[in-house]
Amino acid sequence: MRRLIVGAAVAGVVLTLAAATGVSAHWQAQQRIDLSAASSGDLDIDASWKSTPNWTAMYPADSREGVIVVTPTVTGQTMRWRLRVTSAVAPALADHITFRAWEGACGGGTPIALDGNGPYGMRTSFEVCIRYTLDAATPRSVSGLSASPAITVIAEQVSS
Repeated sequence: MRRLIVGAAVAGVVLTLAAATGVSAHWQAQQRIDLSAASSGDLDIDASWKSTPNWTAMYPADSREGVIVVTPTVTGQTMRWRLRVTSAVAPALADHITFRAWEGACGGGTPIALDGNGPYGMRTSFEVCIRYTLDAATPRSVSGLSASPAITVIAEQVSS
């Protein structure tokens, strides 16, 4: 009987915390894997601007470039990861702005694919160049709108 009371008290605390935050999720999944394909270790990534693009006064057919320094921290002998870079802009300009990213120099480095580049193991800091181009046929009706770009640098662990 004592075990039931303690269990009910713990469940009550969990439900109270979930209700206080307004959102909760709990699940458990199991997956059988071949041990030769397992990856282990820790992965952390830091991304910081080396040169920030000047987003103001962008005219049709103009491009803006910036450089992000990506510093991965990878531990573990079998850890492999993939780099993805995504972008979002203001919805009113989404059909008129093209986003591209490269490892290395803009236009001359290795293009970063939509599903990412890699897999990588341990590596040192490297540069990612990003470029936004405003389409030459952009209508005047969107003149003066802010692109409000949001760039996300993602490191995803992948199997080796």
